Amino acid sequence: MKYTIKKIINLSIILSSLLAQPALALNTPQTSKQRLQIIGVIAQYASTTSPLGPKLIILNIVTYLLGLVSIIFLVMIIYSGYQWISAGGNEEMIEKAKKRLTNAIIGLGVTLAAYAITTWIFNAVQVLPN
Repeated sequence: MKYTIKKIINLSIILSSLLAQPALALNTPQTSKQRLQIIGVIAQYASTTSPLGPKLIILNIVTYLLGLVSIIFLVMIIYSGYQWISAGGNEEMIEKAKKRLTNAIIGLGVTLAAYAITTWIFNAVQVLPN
């Protein structure tokens, strides 16, 4: 009894998914470009005709690199905290962990300051033409 009910439910799910596909495909655009244009209109993007300028490309590269460096410093902070906790009273390991933690916090601060300065400079330069 239970086996046949499961069989009927599975069969009905499979049939309903097969029958629903042609109905969903009736009003879809034919090409990927058309689909992307529709998504752009829905998202209210102004235009896709202007290419990325060199300033924006440089800003994106610098932003991603600073983000990667920030993640590395965050991992160092977590690792230093773990090393400090697992030192077990060993003063030498605790001092190493404290030093690494201090250096990682300073590095993270410098990285965040570099990100802020970079964003500020590129916002100020954005009024200039490419």
